[in-house]
Amino acid sequence: MTNWEAGHTQAVTNFMYRQTIMFIAGLYVYEYMCTFWFDWYLVTRKIVFKWPYVPYLVGRYLILLVLCGLIAINNITRPLNCEVVMPFLITAGLIAGACATCNLMIRTVVMWGHRREIVFVLILLSLGQVAFSVYAGTSLVKSHFCTTLRTCNVDYSGHTIFSSVFVYTVSYEFLVLVLTWIRVSKSSLMATLRSQGLWYFLLTFMVNLPAAVFPWLDLNDTMNMMFYTPGWSQIEISIRKLIVVPIQQRP
Repeated sequence: MTNWEAGHTQAVTNFMYRQTIMFIAGLYVYEYMCTFWFDWYLVTRKIVFKWPYVPYLVGRYLILLVLCGLIAINNITRPLNCEVVMPFLITAGLIAGACATCNLMIRTVVMWGHRREIVFVLILLSLGQVAFSVYAGTSLVKSHFCTTLRTCNVDYSGHTIFSSVFVYTVSYEFLVLVLTWIRVSKSSLMATLRSQGLWYFLLTFMVNLPAAVFPWLDLNDTMNMMFYTPGWSQIEISIRKLIVVPIQQRP
């Protein structure tokens, strides 16, 4: 049976984690550059700014910040103030995930014609997700500089509670999917929204599942956070497709 705490095993998992971050960063930057025209059009007012774009833009740039921060940490071998840097980056990633969920929630609210009870419940759940994310990132994440691996290692004071953030996210998005499905009609617009919502939920579930399970397993510090950043990045890329592509396809 594998000893996940052994020095050789931790070195291998740390190498895998660094390579994963580099790959995800390259993919994310490529997608970012492909859709940068949208940001530029907002700045130059070729596209009218609307408040639903706020969670999209916040999540988009938070993930970019997280990836840049992780790459810097993985390539700086001198001791860092990990106690501050890592909780900040993980909190930023969790908030970016909440922003992605908010984008899907906004679409559901529109489909329900801004009915007050639907708006109230979904906004309350969104605020709960953000609050839960901030609490988990700032209170449950502790980090120290590992002199052996020459990088920041993350310690979780509450594995169950921290994993519950991802369970909360999946449960919330399942509710959004159900509300979307109930409201769907035979119109082409509603069919498109239904299809996009279904695929988004399935993708979110798949990327959040390992992120929720591995902290519970507590194999080692690196494996606990192996799937966080890939999950957050993939969710933001998919949300980008939901928001930017329809605008790009307009005549």
